[in-house]
Amino acid sequence: MADGGCIDDGDGANNQNSCPDGTFPGASFDYLAANVVKAGTDTTILPAYAIKKIKGVKIGFIGMTLKDTPSIVTASGVAGLQFRDEVATANALVPVLKKKGVNAIVVLIHQGGVPGQQTWYHDGTPYTVNPSYDAACANGAQLDPTSPIIPIAKNLDPAIDMIVSGHTHQPYVCDIKDPAGNDRMVTSASSFGRLYTDTTLTYDRRTQDIVRTSVSSANMLVTRDVAKDAAETGIIARYKELVKPIASKVIGQITGDVTRTQDAAGESALGDLIADAQLADPSVVGSYGAPVIALMNPGGIRTDLVYDASSWGEAPGDVTFEEAFTVQPFNNYLVSLDLTGAQARSSLLNEQWSGPNAASRKILQVSDGFAYSYSGTTLGAVTLNGQPLDDTATYRVVTNNFLAGGGDGFPTFLDAQNVYYGGLDIDAFADYLSAHSPYVPVALDRITAQ
Repeated sequence: MADGGCIDDGDGANNQNSCPDGTFPGASFDYLAANVVKAGTDTTILPAYAIKKIKGVKIGFIGMTLKDTPSIVTASGVAGLQFRDEVATANALVPVLKKKGVNAIVVLIHQGGVPGQQTWYHDGTPYTVNPSYDAACANGAQLDPTSPIIPIAKNLDPAIDMIVSGHTHQPYVCDIKDPAGNDRMVTSASSFGRLYTDTTLTYDRRTQDIVRTSVSSANMLVTRDVAKDAAETGIIARYKELVKPIASKVIGQITGDVTRTQDAAGESALGDLIADAQLADPSVVGSYGAPVIALMNPGGIRTDLVYDASSWGEAPGDVTFEEAFTVQPFNNYLVSLDLTGAQARSSLLNEQWSGPNAASRKILQVSDGFAYSYSGTTLGAVTLNGQPLDDTATYRVVTNNFLAGGGDGFPTFLDAQNVYYGGLDIDAFADYLSAHSPYVPVALDRITAQ
């Protein structure tokens, strides 16, 4: 992605080809990863910083990804890498940049913060809502004091002039004082290109540095009232045509919307469908037997199946491969493994609301026949096909390789035995929809909150 090049995959079926025109020049911007190194070394996998010359002056940009990346991506995707502390990494680079004549320094960091909610009124009724797009700490908004970006910002070297953050998909423009007690701008522009942060500042040619008190930022709406960019529109149209044979294929029908909206217990209709598809997938049977339980992480369900959607002119209720892929776009592999009843009941299910998930619980979606109840953070009855789970028995479980690698704060999966890799989760999902068409959403009765 950074440097260009093509996979040597030739002309595959249905136009599957990484470079259909034979070239890919790479990005026209820098990829930075100051805090990601090859394990056991100090060698970063990508450049740690970039120095830009703007009107004859130098500005250094330190780029860092999330220190907690190993907890939210597939283990195999980060094998052999170390993710280092953001503060220590950036502070160590300050003297490096200064030796290169760079005094103006900006940190680009994936970690972020969460603004406190605001109260809005409609017809006299108060509603607690997320802050407006232009939330600014100077105008009454504030970051939740537990926001991870706060201790990072407070401890980054005073020589760093500004922090551009992300991760939480929230908009904010805030001042967080540096270790010297000086004001320092910290911004985030929400997500999905809906906002951009407009920052103005003054560079003092005498000191060769940014005048900190001059830094002013505001989040601006990306409007849709301007003409589409011709070059970008052409790229989109071209690739849409290339993927059409795959994307437009109707793989099944639904009788109504199947959504990821969770009920009070955390169960969703689309979560049930995906878990049932994983349980039915023959690729995960292997030599250890067929799974009897499927578990799906809710964060891996990226959008809804909408009855009236029609990207390719298909009839209402038709589900195309593109729609299914948009629901599960990660190309995760399905993995079957052995867990004891005690591991599943006492450890795994309790990890939904403990450890990394204590602040924001993650309720796993479960397959037909598996059921449990809970009250607050106390697990109740856990059953399989109506029978209590036996702590001493071994159960075959299927999940995706992200969860199997301990992702989303479920380390119990790392203690599983007889791990067996199957096919892609999207293939299981598509095959199940085809085999159970038209699909009727089932009752949400697998998970019960008391």
